[in-house]
Amino acid sequence: MKAITFAAPIPRYLATLAAGRVSDRFYLGALACTRYGDVDDPALPSERWVRIRTRLGGVCGSDLNVITLGASPSTSPFSSFPFVIGHENVGDVVEVGRAVRGVTPGARVTVNPLLCCEPREVAPPCAACAAGHHSRCAHFTDGALPPGMLLGTTRGLGGSWGERFVAHESQVVPVPDSMSDAEAVLVEPFACSVHAVRANPPSDGARVLVIGGGSIGLLTVAAVRALAPRARVTVLARHAFQRDRAQRLGAESGIDAHGDYLSVLADAGGTRLLEPIIGKPVGVGGFDQTFVCVGGAAAMDDAMRVTRAGSPSAAACATARMRTRARRVRPSTRRRRSLPRDGRPSAISSRTRSRCLTIAAPSTSRGASGRSTASRSPSASRSKSSHGSSAGAPPLVSGVKSHHR
Repeated sequence: MKAITFAAPIPRYLATLAAGRVSDRFYLGALACTRYGDVDDPALPSERWVRIRTRLGGVCGSDLNVITLGASPSTSPFSSFPFVIGHENVGDVVEVGRAVRGVTPGARVTVNPLLCCEPREVAPPCAACAAGHHSRCAHFTDGALPPGMLLGTTRGLGGSWGERFVAHESQVVPVPDSMSDAEAVLVEPFACSVHAVRANPPSDGARVLVIGGGSIGLLTVAAVRALAPRARVTVLARHAFQRDRAQRLGAESGIDAHGDYLSVLADAGGTRLLEPIIGKPVGVGGFDQTFVCVGGAAAMDDAMRVTRAGSPSAAACATARMRTRARRVRPSTRRRRSLPRDGRPSAISSRTRSRCLTIAAPSTSRGASGRSTASRSPSASRSKSSHGSSAGAPPLVSGVKSHHR
């Protein structure tokens, strides 16, 4: 099958790192860590696994960090190489193991990518998995599978940037006919936003700040409006279209994240700014709750300055536990543009804000209406909005996975 894979033996890693500084196009290719080509279909690890043909694979900011070697080497113990990239997904079940119950060939599904205790056949499960906190699993390097936290970072299982991948039956979530593929591929990132908001529900009338207007930021706005409709949401975002979309999703206001915006942010949240002897203003009081949906020190610095002391605390949100059935999400937060018709990836800039990649095998493909249409050749498409990897959050803010404002 065709797939985009990643492997990082030290000589290739160093060569790709050096070449990538010259031009982004050197991050992909026969001599780079990330390659496009033919790989073997992944085998079913046990009779409780299923094989899935990819319809859409999402492009997470963490995937872009892998390609551009921006991910910290400290995460390497939680991966195994080579692996097929891609953990956000929607596809069709094409094969089921003999012990699988409740999943049938032909079903359109999305997969919770976490490879926690149950897929790894670790028994008894760790305390976190037993409590339903699968993103905190203590056994991502143990059990019957190679090391890896997720599909798309683990050797031998495939990922959604390949034509097919495998999943444990416990990971499979049916997709209703009323939901398009483009909506279903957002279930995993939306689950991250919902998880963060459910863990820290804003009270009625609370002033809530969402930092970041990429997909995760916008989905967090949607989650706050659905779960805490009386909260007053402000969004800090770089682009006008992001601020506009946030307000369409229910935010009261959007603030431009360019230039000297701290005073505007302080006015919106009721923060009193005090001038120190040297350095940036120090904030007293402010927003009741802040969700940081971008990575980097600047976003955390902003959050700490304009969020009041004693706000509800939360750690960064990784993949939330997805429920037994996906639900419809509107409106879509993505914009799309086409890649070459042969499906080959072009050079991916570290500045690219991608959200959705289609790697459609020659097969039947379901359109947005739910009707089936024939797909003659592999194709790919990407959308332009920002999104990225999880990052830890200090006590005063809630972090959700994303990387760019």
